[in-house]
Amino acid sequence: MNTESIEHINKVAGEEIRNSLSKIIDPHLGKDLIEAGEVEDVKVHEGAAAIRILLGYPAASWTDELKGLISR
Repeated sequence: MNTESIEHINKVAGEEIRNSLSKIIDPHLGKDLIEAGEVEDVKVHEGAAAIRILLGYPAASWTDELKGLISR
């Protein structure tokens, strides 16, 4: 597989991840993670994803629940 194909796959995977994150509602803001601006970065490399989410107070209190939702 060439570099362009891999980059395209990573881009599509990143978009799918962001789409999935847009379905998770921050219970403190009543907005999804994307709309609330809490997702700072999504990177995909060789089939693994790194997601950077910044939660403000009091949303930081639900990090364990959020990790479980994202892992699904």
